Formats: sequence, structure tokens, C-alpha cells
Amino acid sequence: MSKKAPSATERNKKVWSSNLVQFQKAKNSRKHNTVSSLDTMSKMPMELHILNRFKTLASTLKGKKERVLIIAEEVKNLWRKLNFPIQQGKSSVERKIENVIKKYEKHCRRPGNQVFTSLFNVTDENGEWFCREDREFYDLQTSTKGKVGYCTLKTDTKGLHPRKLQLIKLKVSQDTNVELSSEEEEESCGTEEEKQDSSSAYEDLDAPTTSKRQRTDSAVQLVTSAKLSTRKAHTVCKTLAKSGISLPTPSQSGVYKATMKAGEQLKQHYKETLRNENWSLHFDGKRIKKREYQVVVLKNENREVKLSVLELINGKGETIFNGIKTVLDEYELWPAIKIIISDTTSANTGKSIGAVTRLQNHFVLLGLQKPLYIGCQHHVLDTILKHVMDDCFDGATTSPNLSYWFITKVTEEYEQLKASFDNSGNALKKVEQIDWRDDMAFLHHLIACYKDFKSTGSFPMVEFKTLPNISNARWNSRAIFALLAYILIPQFQQSPEGQSACDFICGTWSDIWFSGQYYNPDNFDNLAEVCQNHSKALKSLRNFWSVEPTPIPTQRSNICAERAIKVMQDLLPLCKSIDKLSIKFLLSNEH
Repeated sequence: MSKKAPSATERNKKVWSSNLVQFQKAKNSRKHNTVSSLDTMSKMPMELHILNRFKTLASTLKGKKERVLIIAEEVKNLWRKLNFPIQQGKSSVERKIENVIKKYEKHCRRPGNQVFTSLFNVTDENGEWFCREDREFYDLQTSTKGKVGYCTLKTDTKGLHPRKLQLIKLKVSQDTNVELSSEEEEESCGTEEEKQDSSSAYEDLDAPTTSKRQRTDSAVQLVTSAKLSTRKAHTVCKTLAKSGISLPTPSQSGVYKATMKAGEQLKQHYKETLRNENWSLHFDGKRIKKREYQVVVLKNENREVKLSVLELINGKGETIFNGIKTVLDEYELWPAIKIIISDTTSANTGKSIGAVTRLQNHFVLLGLQKPLYIGCQHHVLDTILKHVMDDCFDGATTSPNLSYWFITKVTEEYEQLKASFDNSGNALKKVEQIDWRDDMAFLHHLIACYKDFKSTGSFPMVEFKTLPNISNARWNSRAIFALLAYILIPQFQQSPEGQSACDFICGTWSDIWFSGQYYNPDNFDNLAEVCQNHSKALKSLRNFWSVEPTPIPTQRSNICAERAIKVMQDLLPLCKSIDKLSIKFLLSNEH
């Protein structure tokens, strides 16, 4: 094969080089309007704005991904300025931008009927709107494709939406017949910011007053203590004010902003003060609608602090550890933690992968003393009772729910059994008020009825309540159902296994269950004595019951985390994001 002369090769090189399209030439091959940052706009952008911004960035950035990320951040900033709820997800906005670019690239390859005059909309219409005016502003934008309903470009109103500012100005003008210039309005707003409390906001435009600011303290208390939404808190205040009660009536957006601000202030206060005390760390999880939630609680001899709610991808030990580590890092609490108390599940207590094991190892890694782990005593007592009752009734339950024969009978025939029971006995003597949750109070009452029957030979008047959850993991359920069966089913009462189970429940087991759950060296010995004939129960006691003294005088139970989960469940329907849930959960400490 012959070789070409060097001169011919050189000529071909020049021809090939001239045919190459340089990037700087290619980006300018199609005309476009230069667009500055999208967050300086005063309306929702069209797809054409996205494309023009993408081409404009090509002058400084060649990478497509880098340009998409910059545009996505500008779009998010614009949506914050417009006060529209944005679609959630790490890549929701980026994906929509990429779809617009792909649509344009397809149009370039094969020009057709593609148009780019549609609105680029990443609004979550089912999200949480600050107020009614924001939704009306959004509807106006979408119905006119951004041609009507611009907001101002001013962003120094400290969180007040520009459209709200215009509507307030209109209201003042109607009431006072005085036209305020925009400069005067900005000056008056600045003066009010200095004079009024930082947690106040403009009242609702439907109220009879004008631009006077309204304190939001009462409304925030309704949100945190009464567990109302910000909209309902606004409605309650407005209704009470109309009925003649002197009460501020802030707008919904004002209540919302004040609630978030109060939460941030409390969070900052905790960051500065909690590290100065010694704490016991409690955590517990709950799966709700296919999402795993973990609550983190601090407790010592003086107080209890609901610290945080974590939304996790699963309930594995590593995931729980990473979530708790984030909280302890944020509050700088590592040196202040002296005890860890949690349930004795494998996700917590696994020797190598458990959350507690990982936490203790991290303390050592930081050069700190490893905190003492104490398995929740209520959880251990429940496990002991499970093994004792399995021995009494020949075998363990295998389903997720309890399946002893008497539980099925009580559940299916509860109303008929109550109707046939002679409940004409004397009422039990009233005891001092016990601050226990409903199922624990019910169990305490049934134990008192059993002991009274043993001493007198007849049952006192029994206060029957709703049956507890029959989940295999539910505290107290076994004990409550066993005592109900003893009271309502003669066959169970006369059986030796029923008698044995109820004697165990109402003896040493219940004495320790309803104690203060503080350190007591005699509890282990007393439980070991009554569990002598139950090998599995005795093994659980030895494996999980901590006999070491507690470094700080606090309860050795995880019931505070159980209470925190109940608070979290009440707040969850009112919060559409984990950040808002965490703020309201934190504020629940104040009430």
C-alpha cells in the first residue's frame, strides 16, 4: 500500500480541521435571547426561558449536567420568592429541566410542531400553601400563562409576600382614602419591624382592621399545645375575636411563620444549654404508611426533652445510628450522654450491627467514656411475661397477633361476656391519681380487682374499657387479656394454667412493672426467684436486665419515647414535611 506524501497529508489535515465544529461555534449556531439568572424574574418562566438560560450558560460552562444544576437552583429560588410549594424529591426539578432540553434536541434533529411557549411549572398543587392569596396568585399565573399577575422584584420585605403587600396597600387605601407611595410603604414596614415583636405578622385581610400587626403568641400556643393546624389556629382566633373576646387575629401565614420561628429559637436555645447537663438518651421507632420514623428523647432527674423526629429509609441498626449521630452532632451532645436506654430489639442490641453497639463504638472513637446501655425494663418485663404465658398455655404464638384461645374468645364475645357478668360489686377505693397511659391504667385496675377477689371471694365493680391492641409486640396486652379472661370466663378461672398466669402477673411482676423504674438491686433477685420454673424467662432476664447502678438517677424505662411517638403521631397529619414535623415536635416540650 502506497503512502501519501507529507504535503498531501498536511492538506488533508487542514480539510478535516476545517470540517470540525467547535463548541463555541456550535453553541451560537442558533440564535437565542440572553437570559440572566431565573430567580430575578417576577413570574413563572416558560420553557423558552429555560432553553435560553441553558444556552446562555454555555458561554462559561460546557457540561450539560453543570448547567442543569445551576438552572435548577435558580428555579428553586424563584419558587421560594413566589411562595409556591415546590415538588419534592432530590431530582424533580432537574428531571423536568432535562425533559425540556431533550424536547428541544429532538426538535433540532427533526423540526416539527414543537413549541416552547408552555409554562415551566414545578409547583406541588397539593403541597402546603402559606395562605389563600398565594393560591390565587398561582391560579392567576397559570390561567394567563404568566402574562398577568407579576410579583415585584423586591426581596427585602423579610418574608412578606409582595402580593400580600400590594393587597394590604389596597385595603389601607380603601379605608383611609390615602394613596401610599411604594417608598413610604417600604419605610413604614421597616419601622414596624423594629417596633413590633419579631414573632408577629400582618392580620388577615378579611378582618376589620387595616395594616396593624397582630401578635401571634396565642395562635402559636394553639398550634403547639392544642395540635391545631396553622389555618385552624387562625380560624379559632378570628372566631373568638368576632364573639367579643379581645384576642389578636393574625393571618394563617403569620401563624405559620411565627411557629417556625419559635421552633428555630427554641432549637438554638437547646443547642446552647443541653450540652451543660448529663442525659439519658432514649429512642424508639414507628412505621407509618411505609415510612420509618424514629423519635429521639433526652431525660434526666429534672426534665424530659423531646429532641427530634427522624424520617428514615428503613429500621436497620446502621440507619438508626446514622440518624441519631446527625442529631447528636448538631446539638454537640456526645460528652453529655451517660446512658442509652432503648428497646431490646435486634436492630438496637445486635452485637456488631445494632444501633446501640455502633453508638457506643463511636463514643470510644471520639475519646469519650462509653455510656452504659440499659434495656428498657418494661420491655424486658413484657418479654419475661411472654415466656411465662407460653409455658402456661403450651407453646408460643406464631402469628403477628396474640393467638391464645382465651384472647380469641374475649375478642369475639366481649360485649356478650360483659352483659352476662354480675358487675354489682362495690367500687374499689380510690387511689391517688396515676399518670399512666390508658392501657397501663386499665391493667392496674384489673390487678386491683383480682387482688380484691382473692381477699374477699367476690369481684368488685369492674370498670371495663376498650380492648387493647392484640399485637404480639404490644406492652400489657397479654396481661390485660389474661385478667379479663379470669374475670369473664369461668372455664379460664377454674383452670390451673389460668390461675398460675394471673398469680404471676399480679405478684412480683406487677410490683416491679408499676414501680418508679429506678435502680433497685433487689428487683433482679426477686424476678429470678419467680422465674425459676421458666427457663426461657430466666434466660431473658439474665441477658437483658442490667444490674449495674445508673450513672444518673433517672428511670430505666423507654416509656418516655413511647409518649413521644404518640405526640409525633398526633402532629404527623398536620405536617407535610419532616422539617415542619421536627419543629412542632420540638415545640411540644413547651406545652
